[in-house]
Amino acid sequence: MATYVGYHGGVFLSNGTTSTKIAELESFDLTVDRKFLTKQAFGEAVESQIPGPISWSATCTGKIDPTDTTGQKVLIDHAISQAPQLLSFEFVVDDDGTGKKLKLSGQGYCSLRVNSRAGELVEVTFEVRGASALTATYGT
Repeated sequence: MATYVGYHGGVFLSNGTTSTKIAELESFDLTVDRKFLTKQAFGEAVESQIPGPISWSATCTGKIDPTDTTGQKVLIDHAISQAPQLLSFEFVVDDDGTGKKLKLSGQGYCSLRVNSRAGELVEVTFEVRGASALTATYGT
């Protein structure tokens, strides 16, 4: 039975050629939701469910690092932009760094939450809303 421990995974921004890991993130939670449509004609006693559209979102949490100019800074600037462009994300599960992994890729927009408490490291949360289909790539 294959199990993964989240040592080497992470969230990456991609430009189509290169992927850059977003620094200081400690966790991500990726959710894929499918809407189900109900079908029932007159005289039918039982409803049937038909699979409908899919949506996805992710929550990425860690410690803030605005010096990460190719990762967190890009997301912060994107989140506060009045005209944000689509970003390409890669969510990677890889427990040993050898490439035996699952990568889920898609485009989306993000929002930002910063949590600052006296005497503690400042936390950042990026909420990503999917704007394209996710694709899955499986390592060996």
